[in-house]
Amino acid sequence: MLRFNISGSWYDAADYKTARAMHAAQQSGAATPEAPKHVATPKVVSKPKLVPTPQAVTPLPAVSTPVLTPVSALGLASGLTLYRGDERAADVIARDGFQLWGDAVAAVSAAGGIAEFILHKLYNAYANERDIERYIVTGKNRARPTISTSRNDGCGGYDSGNIYRIQYATDELQEYVFDDVMKAYSPAAAGSKFPKFRLYMDRPDIKNARQIALDLNIPTEEVVFFRHAPGDRIVHYKPKGSASFLPMPTAAARAKLW
Repeated sequence: MLRFNISGSWYDAADYKTARAMHAAQQSGAATPEAPKHVATPKVVSKPKLVPTPQAVTPLPAVSTPVLTPVSALGLASGLTLYRGDERAADVIARDGFQLWGDAVAAVSAAGGIAEFILHKLYNAYANERDIERYIVTGKNRARPTISTSRNDGCGGYDSGNIYRIQYATDELQEYVFDDVMKAYSPAAAGSKFPKFRLYMDRPDIKNARQIALDLNIPTEEVVFFRHAPGDRIVHYKPKGSASFLPMPTAAARAKLW
């Protein structure tokens, strides 16, 4: 507030114009106008941001499977002989073996490796007592890292191409109870859910195994390989239309890219 002297009289006003009006009103006998009141500018108070309460996330079990005890310390009683039909030439199969579809390779890579895929994906099916036979064999899915084979050399009547024989000696694979592998991964799993299932592995720790095959012991005699079946384990083939098996030929040379 300021003080102004007008014609010998002092007036407290915000500005000279208001002081003149106050002086004029006093001279005319009218009510002296009040100086405008100062109105404080309200302060803007920002509301505190609400921070959402973090939701509890149940982590997946760590992939740290202890070393398992095989069914027999001597390995497979009679080795493992399996068959698979394929239209590709025998020399190509000898070179490449049986590989996964590209979608399955991507799924394995996204999961962090074949052990993580089996233990996380397959374990979820196991824990929920899903129909693993359908999940693994019947339901066709190119993103699933399995290669189907059969103990039967007829391969369910396959006649579109050659039939290949995959063979492992008794000491090249060990047999493990599928329930034991799942329980070793997660001790909370209770009871035997699939007592007939067997896993064949070349090492007692699924994280380090290079060869992993699941035998569901079903009427169709299917056994599925996880990841791949290597060419050096494919020992014979029966050409399309032939009645007998022949030794595998020399592996084909890889095609040059340029």
